[in-house]
Amino acid sequence: MRIELFQLRLFLEVAAAGSISAAARRVNIVQSALSRRMQTLEQAINTPLFVRHAGGMSLTEAGLKLKEHAERILADYSLLEEDLEQLGNASLGDVRLGIARSLASLIYAVVGSDIPKLVSGIRIHVMEATGVTLHRWLLSRKVDLAIMTGWRQESAFEYYPLWRERLFLVLPPQTRGDLGEALESVKHLPFIGVPVSNDLLQAAAAALSAHGLDVRPGLEIDSIPSVMKLIQRGDGFTLLPYFALPEGPFDGAVRVIPLPVTLARFLVRHSSTPLQGQARKFMSLLPKVLLQQVTDCEWVEPMTQTKGWSRMLDTPSCEA
Repeated sequence: MRIELFQLRLFLEVAAAGSISAAARRVNIVQSALSRRMQTLEQAINTPLFVRHAGGMSLTEAGLKLKEHAERILADYSLLEEDLEQLGNASLGDVRLGIARSLASLIYAVVGSDIPKLVSGIRIHVMEATGVTLHRWLLSRKVDLAIMTGWRQESAFEYYPLWRERLFLVLPPQTRGDLGEALESVKHLPFIGVPVSNDLLQAAAAALSAHGLDVRPGLEIDSIPSVMKLIQRGDGFTLLPYFALPEGPFDGAVRVIPLPVTLARFLVRHSSTPLQGQARKFMSLLPKVLLQQVTDCEWVEPMTQTKGWSRMLDTPSCEA
């Protein structure tokens, strides 16, 4: 039995369109030629793939099984093409880095100034997203590396511990008193969520639920400036990691209280990502350069580097 990739692609088009004529129009092929290819495919596996009726065509049990395998085969082949293309471009030193939006100012300073001085010929593509999206991009190989929390550890990923970042409670400016009094005064306000990662919600629960606060977001906004405006108006409160705080958060526009809770950041890669040449040099230097930048930050604690890259980490992502 011999089946070609092109046959599988055409088969999926017919299955999606529900008829030979509709699929032929979609792929710009003569209807009779497409019909012959489907007949050849059925002969190759010696099993009918379609039930033909007045309304078009539907898949048989064998057709459904082939569809399942064909989608997986073509997806794997697409990944293979991407990996081989990466290998072919390795000499160019291209690397795709995914980051949380809260880290943008820090990362752009490093990759725009420090890294090019240390790695010649490197070309870095930085892509910003939430933690959930970064995880998906790593799985699909849309990015080679990502700086993210370890909230969803995967056996296929490798992690390089970077730092633990202090978390801050952000309250309306008129809030007064110590932590307990301040939290008591905002119980009636909604907790505004920022879609950073599941770790942040876990940290919020650990830090605030003991005070009787419901940390399930009553509102979620993917814009920290918008969140800050709402809080300034007294319309809610939130919890943010240090690097997510806008410049000048302690100027009185909002009330900021540091909490004894941290959020861990890691450099993460898919273990099968084929980084070579200058891209691999970039991967090895990035943690060192980043840690040099954050070492003097009052609210950041660099993590021990005795482990280096590890497949899975035993340390929790959040600590109280």
